[in-house]
Amino acid sequence: FFADNTGREPFWFYLNTVTVALSGPQALALRATAAIVGTATIALVYGFARALFRSIPVAALAALFTAISIWHVFYSRYGLRIILVVPLTCLALWFFWRGLQSLRRRDFILAGVFVALGLYTYLSCRLVPFVLILLTGLAIVMNRARAIDYAKGLVIAGVVGLLIFLPLG
Repeated sequence: FFADNTGREPFWFYLNTVTVALSGPQALALRATAAIVGTATIALVYGFARALFRSIPVAALAALFTAISIWHVFYSRYGLRIILVVPLTCLALWFFWRGLQSLRRRDFILAGVFVALGLYTYLSCRLVPFVLILLTGLAIVMNRARAIDYAKGLVIAGVVGLLIFLPLG
């Protein structure tokens, strides 16, 4: 945690060290990180929408709307840490969704990892654990026979996320 400027989570700064190390200390290096993350986000939105809705046209529309969204374009060019919110949330939800479908422990672990990385990124990511709780509740309502399995998955994701978040918390 960087205490200056009312406090900042560290993950964005760590990512920027890679582009600064490759191209030198210039503003373009900081914007390059945002551009790379923004471009990858479009592919992530496509993949997550395709997995969620099982429809290529819906996934393509989701990716298109992400690509032309004024907010996405702005933050992809400007170079602020908020650009990491969508891809990390998307990854957390995607792996959690896969975990609910397959009940594989690995998917729940990865969901917890991406939730924690989101918490190392921006304040609004603090809502993602509550979204996972709501998704688990919805899954339990829709399939009560697997309620214990869904709850175990939520606990796995929560414990992994908490363990990774502890140094920042």
